[in-house]
Amino acid sequence: MAIEVMEKVLLLAPRTEAERLLTVLQSFQKLELRLSVPAQAAGFDAASPQTAALADKLNRLRQTRAILRPWQPAGQALARWQDRRPCLTWSELDAQVKTRDWERLCTAAADLSEQLEGLRQRRQELSRRLEQWSPWRELPILPAVTAQAFQYTRFAAGTLPAGQLAEFRLAFNRATADSGVLQQLSGVGQQVRLLLFYPRGCQRRLLSLTTGFSWNQLIYPFEQLPRQLLPQWESAMGELVRQDQTISRQLCSLATQTDALDLAEAYYQSLLLRQEARPYLLQSATTCLVTGWIAQRDQSELRGLLDRSFGDLCAAYFTAVQSGETAEVPIRLRNHRLASAFENLTEMYGLPAYDEVDPTPVMTPFYMAFFGMMVADLGYGLVLLITTLLARWLLRPAPSLRKNLDFFYYLSFPIMAWGLVYGSFFGLSLPWALLSPTRDIIPILILSLILGWIQLMTGLGMNVYVHLKQRRRLEAWSGGGVWMLLLGGLALFLFSWQVLDSQVGRVLALLLALAGVLGIVILPVVQNQGHRLKGLLKGLYALYGTTSYVGDLVSYSRLMALGVAGSSIAIAFNTILATLPLIIRLTLGIVLAVLLHGLNLFLSLLSAYVHGIRLQYVEFFGKFYQGGGRRFKPFKSAEEHVALQPEAAAPSAPAVTAPPVKQAITPHTTTEGNL
Repeated sequence: MAIEVMEKVLLLAPRTEAERLLTVLQSFQKLELRLSVPAQAAGFDAASPQTAALADKLNRLRQTRAILRPWQPAGQALARWQDRRPCLTWSELDAQVKTRDWERLCTAAADLSEQLEGLRQRRQELSRRLEQWSPWRELPILPAVTAQAFQYTRFAAGTLPAGQLAEFRLAFNRATADSGVLQQLSGVGQQVRLLLFYPRGCQRRLLSLTTGFSWNQLIYPFEQLPRQLLPQWESAMGELVRQDQTISRQLCSLATQTDALDLAEAYYQSLLLRQEARPYLLQSATTCLVTGWIAQRDQSELRGLLDRSFGDLCAAYFTAVQSGETAEVPIRLRNHRLASAFENLTEMYGLPAYDEVDPTPVMTPFYMAFFGMMVADLGYGLVLLITTLLARWLLRPAPSLRKNLDFFYYLSFPIMAWGLVYGSFFGLSLPWALLSPTRDIIPILILSLILGWIQLMTGLGMNVYVHLKQRRRLEAWSGGGVWMLLLGGLALFLFSWQVLDSQVGRVLALLLALAGVLGIVILPVVQNQGHRLKGLLKGLYALYGTTSYVGDLVSYSRLMALGVAGSSIAIAFNTILATLPLIIRLTLGIVLAVLLHGLNLFLSLLSAYVHGIRLQYVEFFGKFYQGGGRRFKPFKSAEEHVALQPEAAAPSAPAVTAPPVKQAITPHTTTEGNL
């Protein structure tokens, strides 16, 4: 239905134009390269990629980006959700990258980062010194000098827990027979700093004494007193802080120039992709050859681009897909704007094979109806509508985000429509309501089952269509036609019995159902002509599968259950808020209402998203859709930072001495068809 018609393309050009051909195809961005095995067998050799130098440049760019990322303005947090890419042709991108000195930017960023790292290591070391030696600011003597200055007196300095000071003082006096001096330096904290002077003969007793307490001996490695060193360190710390601030400002300035890095990264990433595509470029002594897949509607655009770029130097041949090649064909979906917003659901399940149909256009109205029925609140739909509109207007979203916003934008309308049907506005009852989620549960359940029956019949109808498209008429009847007769007959019987009260209708319904039953049983016998008994058994077993359709139909009761649950939760929240005093309702109640209904909206959207997908994948896709297609991957440039546009008009090709293309394939006898 909405699968692009693909064709094979063969491009031939002189070998001297090989690199330019790859450049033009990359800017075209609508051709998927493929390897031509017949061409290789005919003597064409694949070109070798040269990626080492490009990979080094990209690594350097990414390292610079990692350095500058923390210094970018905080306001750029939303930039990754926005599409701020410049639209450039390849020649414009090439010119801008060569005129902007991105390498200087990389060098400057690396140098500043290295300087900053060294500064911060020195700051860390100075900070550690200041923290360690500031409490010893009042140390009056150098321990090493003092220990050597006295002949009969020994000296020690250290710290002790403040709680042990009194006991230590008494023990020190006993150990020195009151002939020692204990001096406490000023300071506060859990540790006290002490200077001990004692006779030389008491050294052994003092050593024994300190081991009995939590004494920490001072090891002072400097030749100046702390009161001399600390001002120097503090001054050096201030200077390091100033240098840190200067370098930080320079890095912030460089971080505003990352657009040059973006362009360079896009340029060299595109060159790397081009080099990685070189194995698809096959060459002989005088000719180069490229094969690939292209959408039929893009052929004229490619022809025009090749004519502008190469004139008569390049020939293009297009070949339709043959019946045995459908498994190789890449898949690209093409839907109108509404259905394209729901293509992600199909892609999550699996792209269709080339000989299948795209289920997206058929699935979209069902998914929208089911999603709206499971949320079903006018207020919630308005919130979703306004949120997506504001996001699309303010963010200028990137393509991936824009598609998601479109998805929820379109879903807001069925939510509002079902909200009007249910007469619900943030859980409040509107003056009108075709169905009440609190009183009309059984009618809503019946409506859910009717919608489910319609989707099941649509799935079976799609089964018939797919098999007829593949010219498998018998499978079209056995896979979908007879089941449509059975389910249609049963539905008509219930309608004639409960609504019309028509005897004729009931008889006609039974005849349709009987025809369906006979078809289910007999068609496998026809399909297995050599094993009729086996076919009969298969038919009887298939008839047992009627119970699975009952289960499928019951699955649609979740449309009622989730819609009623969300409405009931909203009503419960409103009831809770109504019990609050008036002054609280007008203040805190507003905040609570926003939070509670926001939570209910989130849960309702999540449930509708998950269960809606489940109904499509299991009940609907299971009737006709297999999937398993391969995504179309065009040879294109890197798109993260630049939206590359085709050249409007390329300069005339330089004169070459190579022979014309059709005469260039001289090494081997080769035809257009076998390539």
